[in-house]
Amino acid sequence: GEFTITETPGLPMGTKIFLKLDPTEGDYSEPDIVTKIIQKYSNYVGFRVMLNGELVNQVKAIWREPPTTVTEEEHATFYKYLAGDHQGPLYTLHYVTDSPIDIN
Repeated sequence: GEFTITETPGLPMGTKIFLKLDPTEGDYSEPDIVTKIIQKYSNYVGFRVMLNGELVNQVKAIWREPPTTVTEEEHATFYKYLAGDHQGPLYTLHYVTDSPIDIN
């Protein structure tokens, strides 16, 4: 495929994406499909992603937060999303490390 990036003067801060799709790819214009793609690939980005005025990327990147600021509910929500489980985690360990890491 091919794409073009252009600057548009007078827009507020942020990015707007306009797609011109081939008629055979019309499914990609459906809000449900676009939402699933955004959630799959952009759930943990550090900025809000909006689609038709609604926040789409709602999962917080809790591993970037200090462990003392993340609640049990946030851990459980993250686990349920990531594992596709309807129950919470059996055990939670939130630690911070830097590379290189050496675990013995």
